[in-house]
Amino acid sequence: MSAFSAIGEREGQDVDQNEFTPGIEPQATWCPGCGDFGVLKALKGAMAELGRSPDEVLLVTGIGCSGKLSSYFESYGF
Repeated sequence: MSAFSAIGEREGQDVDQNEFTPGIEPQATWCPGCGDFGVLKALKGAMAELGRSPDEVLLVTGIGCSGKLSSYFESYGF
């Protein structure tokens, strides 16, 4: 069972991945070509595809560059 199937999709709820972009988007400080840009895009797309709104998502990140992910993703996070 994947993590996504455990979460489950919501029927009939359209969510745009731009809902996960903060109102005041900070300038990304990742290095050009960093894989974190792809992770952020995939995370936004996956949550939109699952029909989850930002108030239903908790993002827990580690330290270092990946820890900045919660600054660029509109949800609960630390």
